[in-house]
Amino acid sequence: KGSGGFHKIEDLVAGAFEQISNNAQNQDAVTGLRTGFAYLDEMTTGLHDDELIILAARPGVGKTSFAMNIAKNVGITEKKPVAVFSLEMSGEQLVQRMLASTGLIDSQHLRTGILDRDEWNQLDVAASVLRQAPIYIDDTPGI
Repeated sequence: KGSGGFHKIEDLVAGAFEQISNNAQNQDAVTGLRTGFAYLDEMTTGLHDDELIILAARPGVGKTSFAMNIAKNVGITEKKPVAVFSLEMSGEQLVQRMLASTGLIDSQHLRTGILDRDEWNQLDVAASVLRQAPIYIDDTPGI
């Protein structure tokens, strides 16, 4: 992590060499947090501290779904805290999407509340899993 200010390159080379040596010992192509998307993790080596990742695309192509799946995977699988700032959707709407994804339930069924017995059971399991995840959502409008 950067500490700000000027640094002598000699010191930076030593730190970089140490990081490379640590990565070599791990023998893992993914050195950061796994997103749950293997190809993305392979291309980026995972999510790393001090990186700002911007997800941009045209409206309606799945940016929110993709981002929430990454948040869910990091929170549930990696058990790492995740902060989500939502400017357009309420926290409940985002959680409803995560429940559908986690429980493998048709999101239309969740929106209408028309679920069969199996879907109710899947929803209960998904809710139990999500309750344990260290995921925090701020849906304050206009932040």
